[in-house]
Amino acid sequence: MLRAATLLAILFASAVGAAAQDSVFEPPPLERFLRWGPLRVRPGLEVRNFGYDDNVFYRYADDPRGPSEGDWTITLGPKIDGVVLFGSRAFLTFRSRLDYTAYQSFTEVNYYNTYNDARVTVPFKRLGVFAEAGYDRVRDRPIDAQDTRPIRTDRSAGVGGIVRIGWRTEAELAWTRDDWTGEDDSDPTFALRLDRTETGTRFRIRYLLVGRTRLIFEGRRLDIEFDDPGTAATRNGTSDRWLPGVSFGEGGPLAGTFRAGPARIDLVRGSGIEYDDWVGEAKLVYRPGRRTTFALDWSRDAVYSVLDFSDLYLYRRTELQAVRWLNSFLGVEGRVRVGSVDYLLDPGGRVDDLFDWSAGMRFRVGETSIGRRVEYSLTWNDFTRDSNDDRFDSRRRVVGFGAVLGY
Repeated sequence: MLRAATLLAILFASAVGAAAQDSVFEPPPLERFLRWGPLRVRPGLEVRNFGYDDNVFYRYADDPRGPSEGDWTITLGPKIDGVVLFGSRAFLTFRSRLDYTAYQSFTEVNYYNTYNDARVTVPFKRLGVFAEAGYDRVRDRPIDAQDTRPIRTDRSAGVGGIVRIGWRTEAELAWTRDDWTGEDDSDPTFALRLDRTETGTRFRIRYLLVGRTRLIFEGRRLDIEFDDPGTAATRNGTSDRWLPGVSFGEGGPLAGTFRAGPARIDLVRGSGIEYDDWVGEAKLVYRPGRRTTFALDWSRDAVYSVLDFSDLYLYRRTELQAVRWLNSFLGVEGRVRVGSVDYLLDPGGRVDDLFDWSAGMRFRVGETSIGRRVEYSLTWNDFTRDSNDDRFDSRRRVVGFGAVLGY
């Protein structure tokens, strides 16, 4: 009870001390962006993992393909967030990021990921309409099968309307569609287990409680249809989730979002309901002082598996990071992440426990009041996978240099 009261007090202090509230009817604050002609942008470049990876292929402890192999590697990540204004009302917001990972010796496994989304909003006095689209292409190893590197692509689109109900409440209703496709050079059946279309409706409502703090709610209903008839006979289904929560903006010691609620996945296979539990996510940042930052990233969700022996898995993850600046130039950081992958429809009941930690130093050359910075880092990362099936135990360690240039 005391802990809950303390958290609420911190949240209230954060909310009261903040500035004006953002709104889906308005573009983000333009003073935080650079102006490039008609564009307002926040560009940046990240360099990650410029160092040595001792298990490039994520080999298991007793992998029949042989022992783990290491190599020098680097990941480059240019990114840009932007806003475009159309007249005095309409606006476009967009985000784009490209991550390219290269290896010195194993060049055949070089790959890239890209994440892109955009939304056009046309607001009026109390009503508005919007259209959104996204394109993600990912070749990072899936968490349920990290000894593979398939390509997964998600093309998304949506249209909807927004309404302002009084000055405290905003609501949104949208129709959405996601087209998932996949390919794996080493597994011709991979696409059969992934290619699908998810269509449905999404409802969101936000209620301004105080300052920059809002009560939020999201409900979603999806119809899921796989392209392959054989896969459709077992994996087609519906997904429902109802997620109440709270969001609170920057300006105080505590900022972030938290939401959690019931979720249900019904598959057409004979066993009926395949998941009927709860899911959620949280992203919280706490700054007790000017030099110290704590960040919590937590999630729990049921996801379609890329494997053939389990249609779904439950992924749980909790990550805590702490950064302490010793002076204006030098800082230290530590991070711990624990999680698990529970293969829900595996007859053997396989569960993999994940443990990941890192420690390092940061070197800040400069930072402006609107978030533009030049910062370098040196980190050691250690990842362990401990399965109740010992064949899938693995370990991976990476020591590397990193940099953030821009926003």
